[in-house]
This record gives sequence, C-alpha cells and structure tokens, in this order.
Amino acid sequence: MRIVFLGSSLAAGRNGVGDYIRFLSAELARQGHACLALGLADTEDSLDEHEPVVRIDGRRPWSQRLLHARAAVAGFAPDWVSLQFVAYAWHPRGYAFGLADRLAPLLKGRRRHLMFHELWLGLNRRDRLVNRLHGIVQRRAILGLHRTFQPQLVHAQAPAYVATLAAEGIAARRLPLFGNLPVAPGDRRATQRRLLAEHAPQLTAEGVVFAGWFGTIHREWHGPELIARLAAATRAAGKHLVLLSLGRTGAGGAALVAALRQSPPVETTIIELGESAPTDASQLLGALDLALTANPVALVPKSGTVAACLDHGLPVLVSRDDWRPRGAIVVPPLAEPQVIFSPAGTPIDLASVLALRRQPAPRLPAIAAQFASDLTAVSV
Repeated sequence: MRIVFLGSSLAAGRNGVGDYIRFLSAELARQGHACLALGLADTEDSLDEHEPVVRIDGRRPWSQRLLHARAAVAGFAPDWVSLQFVAYAWHPRGYAFGLADRLAPLLKGRRRHLMFHELWLGLNRRDRLVNRLHGIVQRRAILGLHRTFQPQLVHAQAPAYVATLAAEGIAARRLPLFGNLPVAPGDRRATQRRLLAEHAPQLTAEGVVFAGWFGTIHREWHGPELIARLAAATRAAGKHLVLLSLGRTGAGGAALVAALRQSPPVETTIIELGESAPTDASQLLGALDLALTANPVALVPKSGTVAACLDHGLPVLVSRDDWRPRGAIVVPPLAEPQVIFSPAGTPIDLASVLALRRQPAPRLPAIAAQFASDLTAVSV
C-alpha cells in the first residue's frame, strides 16, 4: 500500500504525534509499504527524502501550503490519506472548524483514514465548567470534521474514546499505542549498580526494588498514597525501595518529589534524574522492576509514557479512577495484563506485580501490522 500521513508538525523529538507518524511510517516501510509524511503546520520548510518527510512552514498562507502539499501527494499517488488528528494542533483552543475543507484538495480520489489521538474537553464527569464549555465547541468542530472528511476507516487508541465515538454514531476501531522511546540494548543489572554507586552506595542491587515514573505527573494523582503502599510491600519483602523520577515530569513531578523528600517513606530512596538522551532514557527505564503512572485507568491506553513502559517489559501500577465519561457511555475494562489497577487503601501483592515483568520487546511492529491489516480489510 501507499499511504500519506497528514499531521501538523513533524519536528523530530518536539511533537508527540509527529514522532508517532515518523515511527509508524518507518515501520510500515520496513514491512513493505510506501509512506510519505506531511507536516502542514510545521516550524520550517524541509524535505527528508530518506524517511520520506515533507515539512511545510505553518507561517505560510494555507494557499501556499496546499500548493506544496498537492504536488507532494500527486507525485506520491497514495492509496490512502491518513489524518492524524489532535484538535490543538490546528487551532490554539482546539476549534478545528474548516480543516476538512482545507484538506479536500489532497483527498480527491483517495481512501481516507482518520486517527483520533484526542477528542474534546468535558468528557469527564468531573471536568470544570470552563472545560465543558470549550468542549461543546470542540465537539461541534470534530463531528463536523468527521462528516466532511468522510473517512472509510476511523481509529482511536483508548477504549473510552471508541465508546464515546460510538455514542456519536461513529464506528471506530481501537489501534493500541506504541511507545515513542526505542528500546536500547543494555545490561539491566549493570545500570542498577551504576545508579546505586552514584546515588546510594550503601545499597546493593540484589536488595532493592527499583520503581519509578516517566514523563508528566498530573497534580490530580495522589502519588504519595500509592508510593506509601508500595514501600510497605517492599519492606515486607525485606527489600529497600528506590524510586526514579525520569523525563520531563513538569510542576506535578517537582511537587511530588518535594512531598516525598519532606516525608519520605521508611526504607525508600528517591533519585531525580530528569531528561536524558533516548538511549540513556531507555536503559534507565529498562532498569526498573515496575513503573507507576499518574494517569487515570480509563486513559492509560492513550498514554505514551505507559506505552514506553510496556515496550520495556514493565508492569505498571495505576491508582487513579477519577475519569468517568458523561452520560450512558460504558468504558470496557482495561485489557492490558501488565497494567495493574491498585485502588487507594488496598495492599499491593509485590510478588505478583514483579512476576508480570517481561523482556523488553517493542510493540510497534505488531501495531503497524494491525494498522495495515485494517486498511487492507477496508480496501477489499
């Protein structure tokens, strides 16, 4: 198949959906498909014929951008055009009205695919009034985009989003999310020993359980409560808990680390490492025995950081269950065996959690194959 991916920005390492497009198109190419990625609201004009990726500066008028995009699409002659949609990529408030009309010249005679990476604000029963009001406008724009775009196939990553779209009369299939952090080779135990030598030389790797979090920490997460239960389970097993804070954790991550340092659980060491190069980040993630996530359980399937943890073979503990959709929408139970829901106040069976750890194995090849299979099924 020949597939054109449409996104806003494809700047490597600067945009989550842009990296998603790059990784997916590269894997599809390895599986024998031809892909072209177009960034239509990018930060600069550039052409990378090796991937291939065409980036068009978003400061240009739409007429100029479409002129370049039409030439690229016509020269590539795709079977499918795939719009990888995030509302805020096309409007500062997520009001993406008229987007499908603007893209129409790229779609003529092509099969159309739509991936919803996000939906509208206000889906959660607990959302603030201002978010619900913004969500009313975003919903109108998104449903209008679907009507005008007229996709032959729709995907979403989270079962909660698939159920929400179904309630709007849109039949979407779930396409799981893969991690955007490539799995790097490395000696897990050697990385653990190096970390302890640098930060806690009194400890031995054999007597430690390594846990941690990766990426943005939401302030709504009661992290210290889950960590206290994990520390208790670790002490009961006769071991010391080492917590790693990895990546850009934001203000929520800084607040969590400050709270833990102020009132640290017994037999617990906190190591704040922050951002690092992709290879180093992969080796640090791979050194963990388990991961913690600040995401609510219903939205775990759309978390890129959870996907990266699963690619690295980690069991993931989640304690939030505060995202409940409005209306009569029913979200199916989470079907990922390595993600363990641990409600507040319940003891953690540490041995059972650690038994879920697997060898690192990127899930991208299987997910790309499913993507291609879904497109092929529609094409027949």
